[in-house]
Amino acid sequence: SNNNKNLKYVWEVREESTDRKSGGDAEAEPPEVPGCIKNKGNNTILVKAPLKEGEYRLYVKVFGEGNKFCYANIPFYVKPADPFLPQPQKIKFKNYDLKSFENDNK
Repeated sequence: SNNNKNLKYVWEVREESTDRKSGGDAEAEPPEVPGCIKNKGNNTILVKAPLKEGEYRLYVKVFGEGNKFCYANIPFYVKPADPFLPQPQKIKFKNYDLKSFENDNK
């Protein structure tokens, strides 16, 4: 059954990691950038880009019933604002539903 109402979403924007390891070695977690996400607990959010130029990642962790969870992240780069372009600019990510991930045990 599709029970998306019981899902809990945790969203974060973090700086890109500079502690690069290989072979599965633990990396230090980069700091979270506060104030970038509106509607943090929902499945749809509004992200405000950090003010500082640089590499970042948007992380989402989705928790379901029975200790099930999944996570994803999207890298992005913040450029300095262009005074000749209208502000703010919006980007839209593709929207996916969880039906393709559901286990169909009938």
